[in-house]
Amino acid sequence: MLYRVGKKISLAANKPEFKWEFYLINDKSKNAFCLPGGKVFVYTGLMQIISNDDELATVLGHEAAHALLRHGAERSSMDSVRSGAGLVLAIIMQAAAPKYANIANNAFNISSNALVMLPYSRSHELEADKYGVELMIKAGYDPRYALSFWQKMSANKSSGNDFFSTHPSDEKRIKQIKEILAQ
Repeated sequence: MLYRVGKKISLAANKPEFKWEFYLINDKSKNAFCLPGGKVFVYTGLMQIISNDDELATVLGHEAAHALLRHGAERSSMDSVRSGAGLVLAIIMQAAAPKYANIANNAFNISSNALVMLPYSRSHELEADKYGVELMIKAGYDPRYALSFWQKMSANKSSGNDFFSTHPSDEKRIKQIKEILAQ
């Protein structure tokens, strides 16, 4: 199933320079991830809630979208900028107020993560959801199953505020999928 759906998604992605490969990891986690260049990994725990090829296409389309949109490279660039800014702050604080340098460094790390990095990551997830649905459609899958997949994911965990999360809430994802389907 993983190979069959992965092949169709990779053809829809139309990036022959990517070396698309699909791997199943024997782990209870309900998760998947993609490395740059098209190496997609899906956990067996996630496969337990997937009912059909269309729902798997939701996951593989989403993960392929991360690679196609170069989210890993963007995150790395953002992290480099954040690290550079933190270094400049540390140098300034060490020279101007060494007694408060540690406090300033901790405050910078917490605030830049919560106010810049995490929202940036959540926006990547929503962008990958949207582009992933487009890949599903190009590959011949029914995009309505993206909605059923995210409803299952939501039912399998407690919902909460996504402020400190790398991923948007399932409610936001479901809302966006409904908007896409309405179009």
